[in-house]
Amino acid sequence: MRKIRYLWLLEFIFILLVSPAGTAVAKKHLRGSKNIVTYDRGKEKETRVFTSAERCRERPCIVTGDGAIRISRENYINYRFKLGVLNKGFYRPISMFQQSTKLEERLSERIFNSKQNRKVFNLTRAIELGKISIIYIYGLRLQINMEEGDVIILTLTPRKGPKRELQYFFRFHQDGIVWDFDLALIQPIDFFVPNSNDTLEGASIALGLTLGFGWRMDPEKKYPWKSKFLYAWRANIFGGAINRRLNTGGGNALKEEVDGFLGVGITLLDFMLLGVGSNIANSPHAFFPVVGIEVNHLFKLLKSFKDSTHSEWIKYQAREKRRLRN
Repeated sequence: MRKIRYLWLLEFIFILLVSPAGTAVAKKHLRGSKNIVTYDRGKEKETRVFTSAERCRERPCIVTGDGAIRISRENYINYRFKLGVLNKGFYRPISMFQQSTKLEERLSERIFNSKQNRKVFNLTRAIELGKISIIYIYGLRLQINMEEGDVIILTLTPRKGPKRELQYFFRFHQDGIVWDFDLALIQPIDFFVPNSNDTLEGASIALGLTLGFGWRMDPEKKYPWKSKFLYAWRANIFGGAINRRLNTGGGNALKEEVDGFLGVGITLLDFMLLGVGSNIANSPHAFFPVVGIEVNHLFKLLKSFKDSTHSEWIKYQAREKRRLRN
């Protein structure tokens, strides 16, 4: 009798699935599962268009600072949520935030040596309670220092079936112009224009500040080699103090003076500065080519010379194989 009941139950399920009604129910469930999480890439001054984030479960989808991730109001009650970001190789939960303070409040904390007892906000709990359905990337950036290429990870765990966990990945991309500040060591080249009577003999290495701007390549687009090269450099405005050597006329008599300088140029290889500068205060005024290095970007480059984690792992596995043979 039990076998007959099981056969009847299987036949009923089969009829339900292949029948028009069963197909409609299955399709409705499929649509619902794909629309639990939707996202809008983000572009300022345009209407938001949310699309299914189903493909974001395999490869990260791109979101900009104006992007948004939306949780279906019909499904939020069925899941527990966890939000985090992969930054510099480490996973960081981003559920808890303290209430932001204004600039004058931060200054007052230092003037009066006091700390405010700010409120704590639990973002994922607010989602689970249905108070919030949209996660704005701009809001996350106000709280944490997100960088180009960071991965935001949204994890949904069903309350009734924890094993059927869903994960969605979103890669942060800075759209538009990206501004960059750095400290630079700048070496003037001894070629001054104009330089009547060879008054200017030379100038020593200078310490300056650079303000650069450029554009980031969109990870979802394919670019020709020419475009890749253009995206690889930044335009720069720089300035600082320079020590000049002047020939005062009579023999080898030299005079040294400190002057300010400003210049424009480009940054190649993410750290090498090339440009043209000019002194701004003392006469004679002259233009001169410069080369330099941006200190912070050079430091990042040197850190990147180490082997990748993948290469290190392959080497370690090879050592382990030799150890097992012995």
